[in-house]
This record gives sequence, C-alpha cells and structure tokens, in this order.
Amino acid sequence: MKIRKSTLFLVCPTDCLESTINKEFKGDNLFYSSLVNNSSFCINTVTNLEELVINNNIKEIYFVLSTQNKIILHAMAGQSLAQIRGLQNFDSHIKKNKELSELFWNSNNTTRVIISYFINQKILQLKENFRSDINRLVNIKGKIFSKTENKFINIYSKLVCLNNLNLN
Repeated sequence: MKIRKSTLFLVCPTDCLESTINKEFKGDNLFYSSLVNNSSFCINTVTNLEELVINNNIKEIYFVLSTQNKIILHAMAGQSLAQIRGLQNFDSHIKKNKELSELFWNSNNTTRVIISYFINQKILQLKENFRSDINRLVNIKGKIFSKTENKFINIYSKLVCLNNLNLN
C-alpha cells in the first residue's frame, strides 16, 4: 500500500485560491486559512498544524497570497486596518515595507517584494515554532498568485528581502 503525500496550503480567505491551487497542484491538498496569512502561531495553532503534518503525511507547506489580495492592497494604499482583530499593526508594517521597497525596487515589483518579504517572515516564524522533528519532515515555501498572469510565482528569496539594509 502506497502512502499518499499531502501538501498544506496556508491561504487568505479573501483570495479565494483553493480551486486554483487544486488545479495547479495535483494531489491531496489541505488548506488552513487566516487573514493575509497573519496567524500568530500561538501554541494551539502550532500544535494543530503539527498534528496535520503527522496525521496527513504532509511533506510540503506553502504560504500563498495573491498580488490582488484586498487587505494588502488596502494597507499599501494607506487605509487603516486597526479595526480588524489581528491586523492592528499590519497596515503600518506594510506601509513601512512599501516605502523601503520603493527606494530600491522598480515600482512594478513593489507588491511582489512586499508579499515575498511578508511570506519569508511567516516561514521563519513557523519554522521557529515547529518542533525540530516536524521541521525535518516538511519543506516550507511560499508562492504568489498573479491574477494578471494567471500563474503561481515563487517568492523572492530571503537574500533579496533582507530584514535590514546597510548602505555604505
């Protein structure tokens, strides 16, 4: 009997990407959703995710956001998200990253850079919270869905989306 491998996708419910993901990524796909993938990874969430990994033989986890994500676009436009539980500091974080990325990137790439930076941070947070045996079982990656191109794009690497910039 062959053991099936599953993939877990962490998605934002406002993107409505589940059917698109199922068309692109064949196999047993599982979904966990939180607004803009902004889960705090509290102990209960991490424990639930670890149990999902073990019980469903998950080998890959993808954080996925769309370039048309309404929450990110609202935050980039300067609209406050403080009234939405769990997103109180999100808009200021996005605004700061938008300003920094506009200094160093072509404006056509700003949304992808910001999403990549954000997903890289979430990957790091999840890895830090997972038990070491779970980290050895799964590969955690990020994808951006471009509605205009109708395809999934790899996120920019951590090397491109640095936490700090040092200019000499």
